[in-house]
Amino acid sequence: MSPILSTEDFHNWGKTQQAKVISCHPKTKDEVQKIIKAVNEFKGEVKLRCAGARHSWSPLFFDSSKQNVLIYVDKISSDYGSSSKIRISNKKNQEVDIMTGVTTGDFEKFQLKNKMNLKANVILEVVQMVSVVATGCHGVGRGTKSPSDYVIRMRIFNSDGELKTYSKEEDPAFFKAVATNFGCFGVIFDMTITLEPLMNVKTENSYRKLKDIFQNAENMKELIENNWSVELFWFPFNSMSPGRGYEPTNDEVWIRQINEEKRNVSLKGYCYYRWKNSLDCITQDALALTGPILAAHPSLTPYFSFSGFETIKHVIYREGPIYQQLPYAIHFSEAYLCPGNIGNPDDGGTGQVLYIEVLSVAGTPGWEDFCKYVAGKWLDMGGIPHLAKQWSFIPNIEKRINDKMGHNISSFKEQLEKSEADSNGIFLNDTLRKLLWATN
Repeated sequence: MSPILSTEDFHNWGKTQQAKVISCHPKTKDEVQKIIKAVNEFKGEVKLRCAGARHSWSPLFFDSSKQNVLIYVDKISSDYGSSSKIRISNKKNQEVDIMTGVTTGDFEKFQLKNKMNLKANVILEVVQMVSVVATGCHGVGRGTKSPSDYVIRMRIFNSDGELKTYSKEEDPAFFKAVATNFGCFGVIFDMTITLEPLMNVKTENSYRKLKDIFQNAENMKELIENNWSVELFWFPFNSMSPGRGYEPTNDEVWIRQINEEKRNVSLKGYCYYRWKNSLDCITQDALALTGPILAAHPSLTPYFSFSGFETIKHVIYREGPIYQQLPYAIHFSEAYLCPGNIGNPDDGGTGQVLYIEVLSVAGTPGWEDFCKYVAGKWLDMGGIPHLAKQWSFIPNIEKRINDKMGHNISSFKEQLEKSEADSNGIFLNDTLRKLLWATN
């Protein structure tokens, strides 16, 4: 059976990328291979890319200079002998096979059911696990690597339509390129990842003045060094009130501290998560409805930020500890294109990486100018952008990334060319070509 193709006005989840593409939802290996064969007939003039939950902000989904075929991978069936798309392949070593299309929410349920966990996992539940790995995404935790570092095998369709198996055990250096490959090696079919026994954690929410955290180095150091996992969230304008001036240092910062809990404690159960998930859905829908209004009327943003923060503080994440199993609660990396690689001790890093993310409503006036200014400051301090986030419009950014990651990028290119995975030139798009072959 042949896959159904259709034209689509594609946009990603954050609405930072738009293009007209030919899209398809293959269901079998055979359909994926037919799509690859069809694209090859155009001799490199048509590019083949994949989309999961469309959560990346960067232009990874298409080539702006070519025609594009976009594969949505969520319908592809497994060859595991059942309808399941996740399975334990080696119980002794806690190895788990995960199909493309499996969401982080699906994986969370699997971990809880089988009393396993991946410490480095992301907190979002709607993105897809294979995509998390392929784009170098990450969780939070001292001494914890990125998800890609726990992957030990991948099966990928190359540009000839062959389903190739790549193994970390067989060639560790080569696998550093495969694990976080941004679609350069082809269409990922599945991966095998190693997990650990399930652990309980104490998750503590607290709120402190911004000036007591960001303007107090000792407090910040103590907070980071005395906890296994720390996340800090700042909603600007949350200290505003009618008739009073605004001083940012009076804003409160939401702090999440997560540490292993070895005592026998009462854990949050089904009813709590059902209640919390309902609130999450309500807040997400509210943001979707108000986002365009805020973009059109930026002066309303402080009021929205204030009310959103108050809802988080007093309703959803009240101050105090709760006890959870780790997948509910939520580093450095060895993969060549993972941004966490700048912390790799083998390359002179400290073993720790600080991830900073700034978010705004889609369409916010002045957003790109703001990003260019902030990115310039961070780049001057030795930082690099997360390649799955929004960075491509930063001036001279490809060279700046290569100045910091040149050795790793060269190693990635060497392994990609050695593999001949894209010998027909259908996978790399213009964004990745400019990054990989930037002039140093």
